[in-house]
Amino acid sequence: YHTVWISNQSPISFWGSHDKIYAERCDENFFPESAKGGTTKDFDGILIPALDKFLASAHDKNFYVVHLYGAHPAYSMRYPKAFEKFTAADEDKPTAEGRKIAAEYDNAIFYGDYVLDEIFKRFEDKTALVIYISDHGQEVFEGGREFAGHASEETGSRSMIEIPMLVWTSEKFRELYPEKVSAIAAAVDRPYRTDFIIHAVLDLLDIRTQSFKPEKSIVNEKFSPAARIYNGKPYSLEKQGG
Repeated sequence: YHTVWISNQSPISFWGSHDKIYAERCDENFFPESAKGGTTKDFDGILIPALDKFLASAHDKNFYVVHLYGAHPAYSMRYPKAFEKFTAADEDKPTAEGRKIAAEYDNAIFYGDYVLDEIFKRFEDKTALVIYISDHGQEVFEGGREFAGHASEETGSRSMIEIPMLVWTSEKFRELYPEKVSAIAAAVDRPYRTDFIIHAVLDLLDIRTQSFKPEKSIVNEKFSPAARIYNGKPYSLEKQGG
């Protein structure tokens, strides 16, 4: 596979240099100039023209990583003015400040959906599969707490660790690989851990290595849910508090 890393996050920041390390292991990579300074200032839509450029010179087999900035605080900085769909009047938080911030978060998600849709459109005419997954969630004034953002495990909540995972397939992919589409559909309600995502990727691409574990691939019939621990305790949807 020809590998491409496209990121709207800084290659080197307070949180480390993981983006830079992974990007440099790919055949090609792209970071906006503003992100290279350590602070992301551009909206995620800036990655779409970069993706178009790489698609225009695609190889026979291509693997793209599109690393969005997403809905990190401050939420008001994550979307253009044209995407100010929600206002404080649409929210039900107990304080005026909470309603304002919640509306900004909803606008950030609204814009993020637009960016994802633009990415999907780029692959509609190809034999393609797109996996979308987040590294963490956001708590936005939930459970009676006056807090918005993502905290440490000790003070975190289920809103911060239960994350979206979406697998999108093109029509050509569905025609050629109906068994994979069925495997994806069968995995919808399975509990999963993102540190195992590489096994699902290898499985969907029919890549086998010595380190591949079918029981860790959510789309494999041999999948076996692994223990999920949060703040030192077993995690379950039924028992986890807000």
